[in-house]
Amino acid sequence: MMRRLTLLILVLSLAVCGCTSAPPMVTAIPTITDTPQPTATRTHRPTITPLPTATITPTQQLEVLDTDGPWLVLPQEDGLISVNADGSGGVVTFGWIPLLISPSPRGRQVAVITTASRETLQGSALFLMNFPGGESTFLVPLTNDFTEPAEDGNPYQPNHESIRAVVEHPNLAWSPDGRMLAFIGAQDGESADLYVYSTVDDRVRRLTDTEAHEFAPSWSPDGQYIVTFAAESFGTGEGYDLAGGWAVRVSDGEREFLYGLPRDTREEKIIGWVNSRTFIVASVDEICGYHNLRTYHFLTQTTTPLEHGYFLEAWMAQSTGKVLFGITEDMIVNCDLDMEPGVYLVSPVDGSQVHAFGAYPDAAAWVPQVNAFLLVVGEELWSVDGETGEAAVLPSPFAGLPIVSPRGEHWGWALPGESGLAGLWLGEYGEMPVRLISEPVDGMIWSPLGDAVMYYQWEGDLPGLYYLPTLGSEPIWVQPYAASDSMFWVLP
Repeated sequence: MMRRLTLLILVLSLAVCGCTSAPPMVTAIPTITDTPQPTATRTHRPTITPLPTATITPTQQLEVLDTDGPWLVLPQEDGLISVNADGSGGVVTFGWIPLLISPSPRGRQVAVITTASRETLQGSALFLMNFPGGESTFLVPLTNDFTEPAEDGNPYQPNHESIRAVVEHPNLAWSPDGRMLAFIGAQDGESADLYVYSTVDDRVRRLTDTEAHEFAPSWSPDGQYIVTFAAESFGTGEGYDLAGGWAVRVSDGEREFLYGLPRDTREEKIIGWVNSRTFIVASVDEICGYHNLRTYHFLTQTTTPLEHGYFLEAWMAQSTGKVLFGITEDMIVNCDLDMEPGVYLVSPVDGSQVHAFGAYPDAAAWVPQVNAFLLVVGEELWSVDGETGEAAVLPSPFAGLPIVSPRGEHWGWALPGESGLAGLWLGEYGEMPVRLISEPVDGMIWSPLGDAVMYYQWEGDLPGLYYLPTLGSEPIWVQPYAASDSMFWVLP
C-alpha cells in the first residue's frame, strides 16, 4: 500500500497544470457552387491558454516507452497517459484537456481535439500524437476571433453554434487507409467547415465553405468522398435546424449535393456504408425519433426504402451490410406502428426483413469478431447472426454485454459495485466464463492479440492498473493510474 501511495504522490507532483475543467422549420437548402476551396492556413489567434506550435516531448516520464509497441493509452480528465503492452512505462504523452480522441487505423498516430477549459471551450485546437515516444504536434487552431466562445461560456451567443459543431459530434474521422484525417473546424470564417489533414505531406486543406455548420464527417469505404450534413443551429435537445448535406470529393473539393431534406426531419443519421457510393441513412423527427430507413447512392441519387416506420435504434453488420433495428411496445402504441416488438434484420439489397427476436434489447452491439449482434434482453444474453438473423441464447454470468477479444476467441466482463457477482470474468467465447478476480473491477481491455488483459480497479481513493499476462496467471499491479472504458491501443 505504501508503494502505491508513494507512486501516486510522485505522479501528482509531476502533473501538468490544466485549466478548470421546438426548433424552427427547416430552411431552404442553399445552392452549392463547385468553386475551388482555399487551402487552410495555420494562422494563430489569441487563446485563453496559449497552445504550443512546436513538437512537444513528453515531460512526465517515469519510465521509457518501448519502440516496438503496442501502447495502451489511458484518457484522463486533463491529459493522456501511455504505457507499454505489459503495463510498464507510464508516460504523460498529452498534457492538455482531451475532448475528442481518435487513433489512426494505421497505428502510431492519435488525433486529439483539446481545449483550455471544458466550461467555456475556449482555446480549442487539433493535435497529433506520434508513437513511439508519444510526441504531440500542434496542427491547427479550431476557432478564430469571431468563432471563439465567450469567456463566460454563454451558449446563447450567436457564434456558439460553431464550437458546438466542432466538439459535440464525432468529428475526427480517419480515412480507411489512415493517411488522411477529416475534421470540422471554425478557424477560417464564421461557420464550422470540413477540413482534411494529410499525414503524407503534413498539409491541412479546407474542403467546404458554407454558411451553416457542418458536422460528423463520414468517409466512403474507398476514401475518395466524405459525406457531411450541416445545421444552422443544434437546438436545445429537440433536434437540429438542418440546412443540407453533400458528398465531397477529397481530391479537389467538388461536391455532390444530396437529397432534399424531409420537412419534418431534425437530423439525418448515417448508419453505415453498403459500398463506396451508397450509404444507409435514417431521418429523425421530434415525435417518435428514427424513421425512413433507406439506402442512398449519392452519384445516381437513387434510394431503396428499407423501413418507413419508426424505430428506436439501429446497428449495422459491417460484413454483410444488413441493419438490425429495434421497436418497443410503447412505440407500437404511440407511433402507430403495425409491427410486432423486437428487432428486425433488413437487407440493403431489396429491403427484405427477418423478425429476429421478439423483445427490444436493454443493450446491443455489432461485434465483428464473431460476425454477430450481441443483445442483452432481461437477464439473458443473445446473439443474432449478421447474415441470417438467427438468434441464439448465450451463457453469461449476469446481464451485460461482454468485451470480446480481437480475434473472437475469448470474452470477458468487468463488474464494479457491491454486487455478489462483482469482479473480473474471463473465458472462451460462447462458454460460461470463470470469475478470476472476486473484488469489484471497474473496466478491462484485451491485448491486441487477445492473449492478455489489462484491468483497473479502485482501492479506496487509490486507482490501480493491473496486468494479466494469461487467463490463468496471477494479476500484476503495474501503474497507480485511473483508467476508463475509453482506454485504447495504439498499434505499431
